Amino acid sequence: MKVAINMDFGEQIAHLEQSSIVGKVNQCSIACGYHAGDGYTIFNAIKFCQENGVSIGAHPSYPDRSNFGRQIMHLPPKELLCHLIYQLSAFKSIAKYVGAPVLHVKLHGALYNEAMHNEVVANTTLEAMEKIFPNAALMAMEDSALALHSSKRGFDIWKEGFADRLYEGATKLVPRSVDGSLLTNPEEVRRQINNLRAGFVIDNLGNPIHLSVDTICIHGDNPNINAILEAL
Repeated sequence: MKVAINMDFGEQIAHLEQSSIVGKVNQCSIACGYHAGDGYTIFNAIKFCQENGVSIGAHPSYPDRSNFGRQIMHLPPKELLCHLIYQLSAFKSIAKYVGAPVLHVKLHGALYNEAMHNEVVANTTLEAMEKIFPNAALMAMEDSALALHSSKRGFDIWKEGFADRLYEGATKLVPRSVDGSLLTNPEEVRRQINNLRAGFVIDNLGNPIHLSVDTICIHGDNPNINAILEAL
């Protein structure tokens, strides 16, 4: 399988030039309204991807619009399950209306990071997917709790790497609060993409981490996203 490029999309990022993703991005994970967007933005994002040959996936998050979904919320499993079912069901309905297949699900922000290590969050995610998107693939870091439990429950895993984030370990990124944790230099991002395609990434201490990836994420809210896409 050729390593794909994916991007978070539909997040109402004012500086993102949508046309710049055409021919550069293979997969878009579209915000489901809890950290960004709403029904109208979901519809428009799906239509744009459909018209430009980009596959789509749902991108649910914690109910945390004020922090863009990047703050951990310690929710009871049933509450988290309901939030996930709500987001995935709404996304599924809009995609069905547009006539676009939903090929994957990717958690957003703090929810994604928590699911990499927290087995309760991972299994709650999978419980929601089994009801709403039982045939969709799941994006997750290799050897994470989410990936391991997904495999046990029969889901297809798309092992994900990150082009514009600094790594602390194989399943852990340096927190965004740390300077330099977000890579914004186009050449640096391109170098990390090439490293990931070659099967490794350099961590925050300068050491290589061996990784196998199927898809590589570039964040749509990266302040230099247009120049990064142009450099690919």
